Formats: sequence, structure tokens, C-alpha cells
Amino acid sequence: MIKSYVIDTNILIQAPYACQCFEENRVILPLVVLEELDGLKKAEGEKGANARRAIRFLEKLRLKGDLLKGVQMENGGILRVEANCVNVELPESLPEDKPDNRILKVCKGIREEEKPVVLVTKDLVLRLKAQIFGIEAQDFSTEQVIEDLLCGGRQVQRIQEKRRSSEGTLFVR
Repeated sequence: MIKSYVIDTNILIQAPYACQCFEENRVILPLVVLEELDGLKKAEGEKGANARRAIRFLEKLRLKGDLLKGVQMENGGILRVEANCVNVELPESLPEDKPDNRILKVCKGIREEEKPVVLVTKDLVLRLKAQIFGIEAQDFSTEQVIEDLLCGGRQVQRIQEKRRSSEGTLFVR
């Protein structure tokens, strides 16, 4: 079953290649994620470097097609930017000027057409808010698994990704 994964900015700051880890599913970046990446690209250290890596990856996809309609990635998945959920209503206690709430609006807005929708975020409070709205939410973390394999006299390292969800730990290649 094809799923729609809505990716929070903090995932791309931790793992700028994360969009490529969702196999043949739909990967959705809310427009606010692009805005946050733009604000972080000049940051010092790993945070800024990863923001720039993520932006370069998105630029490569933009050159292949329209990001608003969706662009096929090498892994078979489709990545698109979602900018159309402005009319989705949230309770007054969740102001629209907060990026997390704008991400929730995207999740809520697209789940009418694209089921199932999964929010992927490192933000525990955002995962709690998602649950309140009946939106599945998962953590995403990277874990390096180093296997010493001899291949032509060289050491090869294999990196596995894993996502944590209510169903347990899912490994992603």
C-alpha cells in the first residue's frame, strides 16, 4: 500500500537524504519546510550544512519537473511540495503562524485524498498534536551499522536507516 509521508524540517536537518528513504511512496514537504530550510541554510556547523544539502537535493528534483505536481525520485517514490492546505481549519488554540501547526494543516488537508498519511518528525509535541487529530506520526532516526566486509581489499560500510513508529522499529534501506 502506498503511503504519503509528510516530512518535518527537523528530519532533513538530521538526515538531508531522508526523502530518499521512503521507497516507492509519496513524500510530501509542506511549503513551510522550504521556508525553514531557507532560514537555516546560513547556520554554522552541521545544521547549516545539512540544510544546504537538502536544498541541493530539492534543486536537482526541481530541474526534473514541477515540485508542486510531484517529481519521481530514483527510488521510485514521488516527492512533492504541498502549498494548498491554507483553507484547512485548526482550533483557535493552534495559531497558523507556527510552522508546526502549518505542517498539521497539510497532514489534515491531504488525508482526505491520500490515505494513509504519516507525519515523520523528531518533535515529540508535534507527534502528540498529530495524534489528537487522528494523524499517524513516526520518529525517524539514523543508526550506522558498520559491517566489515572485504570487497576487493577495501572495507565497505553499510548504513541502515530506521523509523520508529507505534508498530515498532522499521528499517529502511
